[in-house]
Amino acid sequence: MNLDEKIISALKDLNYEEATEIQKKAIPVALKKRDILAAAQSGTGKTAAFLLPILTELLEKKQENKTILRALILVPTRELATQISKAVEDFSKYMDNISSIAMVGGVSKKEQEKKIIKGIDILVATSGRLMEHLKEKTVDLSSVTTVVIDEVDTLLDMGFLEDIEKILPHVGPKRQIMMFSATMNQNVKKLAKEFLTDPVVIEVAK
Repeated sequence: MNLDEKIISALKDLNYEEATEIQKKAIPVALKKRDILAAAQSGTGKTAAFLLPILTELLEKKQENKTILRALILVPTRELATQISKAVEDFSKYMDNISSIAMVGGVSKKEQEKKIIKGIDILVATSGRLMEHLKEKTVDLSSVTTVVIDEVDTLLDMGFLEDIEKILPHVGPKRQIMMFSATMNQNVKKLAKEFLTDPVVIEVAK
């Protein structure tokens, strides 16, 4: 799959042996920087399907130890944000200076701001808390080149469509967007049509 040896070593430590169906289908497409609309339920391995290509790109772009915010991952809940942040740590075990933050409510905004100023590569955020930081101009998304919207159907069901529509224009025009949803309903398709460019559609059986 053209993943770096440092990532492969971390996967071996986690006892990963074989790619799941969503990983086999999504990783090669993601590495080509194509937009993706994927239907895959929790437990199918989708976190690795989008994180491994992001980390591969970071390895290629990390120069002079510069930390630039390159990836934004939007999620519906703080639990999922924490889970994905932990996966970033696990997958980047042998990579130098990869930093991420779970930007969620219920945690001091000042502490989050300090981490942002210090420099992060990957931002995992709930839309409500990210909107607060954008309003206060404490986070800049213009350098982001990859956006993942995970469990997009849940985000839409929870009423966060307006937040998503306000957040995405803050990201630079040259961006890859990957949407992962448990169901491919009309609302998900409508959002994809609004923001994705010629996406590869991937559907994985339940």
